[in-house]
Amino acid sequence: MSEDKTHGNLTVGDLFCGAGGFAEGFRQAGFDIRWAVDIWPPATKTFEMNFPSTDIYQRDILEMSPDSLERVDVLIGSPPCTHFSLANRGGNGDKAAGLLLVKRFFEYVHELKPKYWIMENVPSLRPILERLLREDTIRLGGGTLSVPIRQVLSSADFGTPQSRRRLFSGAFPNPEDMHLEGKRKQITLGEVLKCLPDPCGRLPNAERMCFDPLYEGNSIPETELRDHFEDSNRILSKEDLRWSKKHKTEHSVYGRMDWPDRLNRPSRTITATRTRSSRSTIVVKCPHHSGGHYRTLTLRECASVQGFPATYQFWGDTLSQKNVLVGNAVPPPLARALAHAILEKEGAWIPPRPLLHEPSVLPEIIQAKPTRKLCYPISRRFRDHSHTDWSPSCRVELDNSGSHLYKAPIETAGVKSWVTRLYVGYAKEYRCYELDFGTVSRMVKDSCKSGEVAKAGAHFKALLDEAKRFFGSWLPDSITLQQRWAARITSGVSPEEVLHRIDVLVEKHLPKTDWHNVKVPKSILSKSLSPRIISRGSDADNSPPLDLPVRVLASALLLALACKAINSGRV
Repeated sequence: MSEDKTHGNLTVGDLFCGAGGFAEGFRQAGFDIRWAVDIWPPATKTFEMNFPSTDIYQRDILEMSPDSLERVDVLIGSPPCTHFSLANRGGNGDKAAGLLLVKRFFEYVHELKPKYWIMENVPSLRPILERLLREDTIRLGGGTLSVPIRQVLSSADFGTPQSRRRLFSGAFPNPEDMHLEGKRKQITLGEVLKCLPDPCGRLPNAERMCFDPLYEGNSIPETELRDHFEDSNRILSKEDLRWSKKHKTEHSVYGRMDWPDRLNRPSRTITATRTRSSRSTIVVKCPHHSGGHYRTLTLRECASVQGFPATYQFWGDTLSQKNVLVGNAVPPPLARALAHAILEKEGAWIPPRPLLHEPSVLPEIIQAKPTRKLCYPISRRFRDHSHTDWSPSCRVELDNSGSHLYKAPIETAGVKSWVTRLYVGYAKEYRCYELDFGTVSRMVKDSCKSGEVAKAGAHFKALLDEAKRFFGSWLPDSITLQQRWAARITSGVSPEEVLHRIDVLVEKHLPKTDWHNVKVPKSILSKSLSPRIISRGSDADNSPPLDLPVRVLASALLLALACKAINSGRV
């Protein structure tokens, strides 16, 4: 389904063009993509092969002059979003470096003076941008620029099978949501997976066609469908599945997510890293396999979820490079909706269907490298909670970032002590206490002096006696436990097993059926906890905000005992 009609008087330039998703949406609407700029070779190669008639510049726009570029009617671009993304280093990216590129984009707009311009980025840029503006205007070195529109749009509202929210800033007419007023239902992840061939079920066949899940009438022979059958990165190990499920369903801080991902709604956001065992990992069940086989999406499925045609190709030396190309792209259907809004304002012809162009050359098949045995830095951080009566606002955690630095051989230098931390409260009202065994023992003693908790005294004694007998010969020393966590050794007790054993012992001596609703008044704990606070939210003081479940106190007691034994070798 290839057509060549374009709007000769509506030209487009693309800064930070990446894989070309932004430009593809405008090309599907009939615009003439005149030039594109990016500094990354895989991006410029991918753009060149998919847009053979467009001038491609592999340049740094910080060093390039706007005068070297042809003036266009529409200027689009996506300055790198990782500096502003909340997913990047917990929102602590280099925002100054990111703003430098954003301001440079503004300077290109000021110099080239397009009739319309659109800049795409993550929503977390919006408050930063608002602080730079005065009455919708930003001051630049060569003058001022009006930024009348700052609007967050979701790609799922514009024909993309993905709930991807992005900020669009600039001077452009607002696009119309495609799914409103019964025009079209949102496209689901399941619809994409149903159309593309099952990568686990069989080998590609040249006589079978793959019909595009998004573009009616567009198809490609299975043997020409790149980044799908050969993408063995889709296969998740038992360890990948365990951690992915844990991060989604039992995360210490964030809310519960579906596992596996639901197929009856748009996909979650496609990322540039396509990690295999994190909270962001998209996990689906293999439809033709019994016994509970699960996988993540192939790169081609990710591209379709992003809204690329099945015939659009990506060039890179590794699958990791292709992950970045796909994950950082602007979804073409959303870009096309923006293009249609411009056409409507101009009173121009709007194509009744997307205009697609197919590359004349296919990229070489890139096979995923065999999965290597994981080995992490010896300083790898561990942080996980006991499952006993835990909640995001009340939990006991094992952490290996205690204050004591071991004087150890170079291969273990920098390893810190294993500590017990109690988190109570939520969001800005949270408190974190670092507890030693002596402190928790006093808390237990004070709690058992009176009231309903007094009945737990004998249970605490039996619990502690069994734990001491068991821990004495079972627990490793701190460095051995750290080596196990860093996968430097494969045998011995792991940190997760320590937490599991504690949960088993607490359930044995203080069963949930009898003790789930018994709590220690916060007034009893305040004296012991207040000196042990190590961090807190902006709205929190030093006093405990909640009564503490007696089973959580029991978990803290055993974990503090375990940390003492791990760090010192003595129970």
